[in-house]
Amino acid sequence: MNLLRANLGPFLCFACVGVVNTLIHLAVLATLVEVAGWTHPLANVGAFLVANAFSYWANSRWSFGFPLSRRRYGRFLATSVVGAVLSYGVMRFGDARGWHYLFSYACQLVLMPLVNFALLRWWVFPGRGAEESAPEAR
Repeated sequence: MNLLRANLGPFLCFACVGVVNTLIHLAVLATLVEVAGWTHPLANVGAFLVANAFSYWANSRWSFGFPLSRRRYGRFLATSVVGAVLSYGVMRFGDARGWHYLFSYACQLVLMPLVNFALLRWWVFPGRGAEESAPEAR
């Protein structure tokens, strides 16, 4: 119960950042396609990178209270890629079992924020004791 209580505030901040991040991704995607004339796939990569940088900044500062660092951003980006691969895997899993795509998507919507939060909390933004002793924090 203490673990849940200790992580509820950061998780709620993480969820809010996720909503804003999704809107940023969509706005950048639409701008790159409609205004700049980029192809859909290229615009999506550009939008992902902009949204990912915002998400790292917001989660570092607001959700977890950590200073920015290149090393931590590398881990954050790796976690984002792992999350994308797992999302794809969930959708493929549902497809292989003949599930309706919206059911697979609903499973992904429930599972992925929990997995991403756990990975960020464990690997990117670990407990304050580990952060304070890390050489890059100085």
